[in-house]
Amino acid sequence: MSKAFSIPPNLQPRESEIVDALFQSEKSIRDEPVDSCKLRYFNLFEFFDPHRPERRSLGGSYGTDARSWFRSANIYEPGLERESVDGSYSQWLMVHLNRPVDAMRAIHAALKPGGVMVWEEADVSAVYAEPASAAYTELRDICMEGARQRGVDYSGGRRVHLWAKEAGFEIVHVDAYHPHHVTGEHKGFWSWTLRAVGLGMVKEGGLEELVAGMNETDASPDTLVAHCRMHQLIAKKPDMRV
Repeated sequence: MSKAFSIPPNLQPRESEIVDALFQSEKSIRDEPVDSCKLRYFNLFEFFDPHRPERRSLGGSYGTDARSWFRSANIYEPGLERESVDGSYSQWLMVHLNRPVDAMRAIHAALKPGGVMVWEEADVSAVYAEPASAAYTELRDICMEGARQRGVDYSGGRRVHLWAKEAGFEIVHVDAYHPHHVTGEHKGFWSWTLRAVGLGMVKEGGLEELVAGMNETDASPDTLVAHCRMHQLIAKKPDMRV
């Protein structure tokens, strides 16, 4: 779960009409309007096609069917009118992109002067266990090496403020939180994630051994597991009219 993150009142979107546009990074543009509605506010997430029915269900549960516009688009060329959006939110998006600054520039172009961008990005290098767990150390190293080979930055959370400044934003607020667990189902986030999706960089037959080692760590009430440190940032597009 994400830590509560409030936008200062003076930076809240001025429009009462709020519409979410969910983007899938580096995919072809495909608009799917739920209803005709002017775009005022948009969210950027990493959603993949299997989640599309869940998106609609989630929107319906909040009574937003008639006011929401769901879109999958190329983050670098989202197809939004320049200076047409009040605010944007993204989570775990930039760390998966080869060109995070270019993505931020695209968001910057879509925002109105004074518009707000909120980011929450991870630092996977902060994953650890105490007492130390060889399995969790291996997992972290595999993730970081995989990111390096893909040309992305899984420690990007700690640099998100620098990316934002390079993209032309003014920094308003920074924060971070770091989930730690000794018991509970969330302690096993990484182990059940591996069971679900596997890791292509794990040598043949090694996935089961890696997961078994992590399960052993997860089961011990004496061992603490720290997940990704999450870095949060509020930034805004300079209002040249002021």
